[in-house]
Amino acid sequence: MPKNEAEFKWTCKQCTYGNWPSATKCVMCKFDPRNSINKNHIAEGGNHENSERCHVIDCLGESTCEHQGSGDETSSSNEKNGEACSSLNKINKWPCSLCSYTNWTKSEFCVMCKTEKPSEFKLVESLRNIEKNEEKKEKNKFSSLTRGHKWLCVKCTYENWPKAFKCAICQHPKNKSYKQDDGQKNEKTCLNEKKTLKEKNSSYSRKIHSPKRSPPRSPNTISRNNSINNIFDISKQDDDKIMDIALSMEKITFPSENKRLNQIRNRMQPKDWVWLAACKGVADHDITAVSNYLALGGDRARQLSNEDVTVLNQPGRFEQGHTLVHLAIRFQREDILRMLLLPETPHRSRKRLPCHECPELATTIRKNVAHSIRSRKGEFGCPFFTELVTFSLPGDMLELPNSTRHQIFSEILDVDVKNVLEAESAINWSSELTNQYGSCLYPLWNRAAGDCLLDSVLQATWGVFDRDNVLRKKLHESLYEGYNKFYPRWKEAEQMQASEMNYTLDDQQWKNDWTSLVSLAATAGNSLEQAHVFALAHILRRPIIIYAVKYVKGFKGESIDLARFEGVYLPMLWDEDFTWKNPIALGYTRGHFSALVPMERPNYANYAGAGAHVEWNEDDAHVTYLPMVDHEGHLMPVHFLTLDEVGQEEKLLQKYFDCCITDGGILAAKQVITPRPHLVNQMIDEWINRYKTKQHIETFDMRGAAKQ
Repeated sequence: MPKNEAEFKWTCKQCTYGNWPSATKCVMCKFDPRNSINKNHIAEGGNHENSERCHVIDCLGESTCEHQGSGDETSSSNEKNGEACSSLNKINKWPCSLCSYTNWTKSEFCVMCKTEKPSEFKLVESLRNIEKNEEKKEKNKFSSLTRGHKWLCVKCTYENWPKAFKCAICQHPKNKSYKQDDGQKNEKTCLNEKKTLKEKNSSYSRKIHSPKRSPPRSPNTISRNNSINNIFDISKQDDDKIMDIALSMEKITFPSENKRLNQIRNRMQPKDWVWLAACKGVADHDITAVSNYLALGGDRARQLSNEDVTVLNQPGRFEQGHTLVHLAIRFQREDILRMLLLPETPHRSRKRLPCHECPELATTIRKNVAHSIRSRKGEFGCPFFTELVTFSLPGDMLELPNSTRHQIFSEILDVDVKNVLEAESAINWSSELTNQYGSCLYPLWNRAAGDCLLDSVLQATWGVFDRDNVLRKKLHESLYEGYNKFYPRWKEAEQMQASEMNYTLDDQQWKNDWTSLVSLAATAGNSLEQAHVFALAHILRRPIIIYAVKYVKGFKGESIDLARFEGVYLPMLWDEDFTWKNPIALGYTRGHFSALVPMERPNYANYAGAGAHVEWNEDDAHVTYLPMVDHEGHLMPVHFLTLDEVGQEEKLLQKYFDCCITDGGILAAKQVITPRPHLVNQMIDEWINRYKTKQHIETFDMRGAAKQ
């Protein structure tokens, strides 16, 4: 051991213990000399020349250690001391000035003596937080800039990388208006491009008048539409009803001191409380509780378990193994027993549209539709409708009770189609159109076979199905007789699409494809394509707007193909004076078409004359505004255009539609609800009256049961 051993050690200021130079804290009292308040030298030797001096670490974590002397041991001890200082800097702890205990950075007070963290360490922490926030901002800015580098396909809206000259999905060439700066594009350019696109869609707003708010519209349109949307959300209503019943039952059956009973109560689900409410309702002669249980899909054959009897806590009235039928017989509830013994129908699977409730009237309407179709002699022998009819849901539905409206919507509307189209922002995406102008669209249920397109067209016009295949026969006739007009336009449109995908066909292949299209229209049950929609627009003599999903998805949710049906189909082969500017709207989701119909204001049928021959004023009619742009402001595609018509979509829409610009800058087409024909109005009245009669009978039975 060297003689000057004490010279290499440093003395602790608090306990005077001599520590080795490699020790960063005192071995006895854990005192850290680096954070001493007086910031003097740590240790002093016998002579000032041989003393060791170490400067304290400043608040930013930088340290300097100076050792005066000579020898290998001195240099090695200095290296060890520097390594210890750097390791402690990585830990980011702060020492307490009172008890010298080292605390973690997040601790605002000392764990041992509750002394507040020194202000200099708070400053260090705040500076580090500022640096972290700046790093996050730079990362977000970089990610936003990388998104701006991509270019948007005008056909399928897929975002492609800057070096791609064609879309990776649909092979559409890059937009010519896209400009690059060294192969990249910043976010500001993307925003300017979207802004110019919106200005382009509303460029001719000066030529088209804005929609007027017609006086006969319902005074409380916003609340009315909100109530309709709430009623239509069947699953949400069921959950709310179940929770209300469960809460009421929990209040009746108070928790007790029995631990087992409280455990059973905690394990019970809301539907279990609805079941117990029905059992208690049979005993108390409460027919409403039983009807709620059955309406919410409750099992009639469910038996009382031992736990159910324990929760009800009425051993003399309820026994294990009893069903609702047993309880109704035991307590002699004949009205409830009749309800329970009725044939059970699947919950929400039964669809009852007006044409189902009135089959004879629906058959007569289909015959009138067949007689109203005429054919014109000449070069273009396409059949056409002679009457302009637009179907809509009656506004009298809003005057019915909530339970009845709930049942009507579940029986006539396709909930799955509505959820898919609204999730894709294809319909009802504008609050201005749905709330302010009352232009909410509702998809009607129809057959899921290959006749769904023809069914949806007749539903959107006359409110019936094409069961007699009248419209299919006329469709085949139009494609066969109108070959000279349909085939050249179809071929030119298909050739433009084929050139975008870099492939060509010879004349014989084009003719074979056209022959297969005509044969599809001849056989019932065959799925139809875009050319058939284009032909139907000429048979109706009015435009057809299809709101569809962008991609066709598989059962696992993956995108398998592009859905090309979305867009506008114009009767361009007719003269402009021979067409109507009153469109119909259809929806398309994964191989299925649905009629999208609006809802009239209440008492509109009586206001419009109830089908009588009265003078009809268009200013008094119910007008629905159909958006001609998607939720991003892009103009909807117009199908089957020739090469000369490409780029003139706005002029064509103005020519074949009664267009307008809303206050929010949305381009919309007017759909005027014409007075219903006499037979259609009679079918609607009989259908809605059955619900009113049924509601009256149920109300009378409940009042009689309450009196008993």
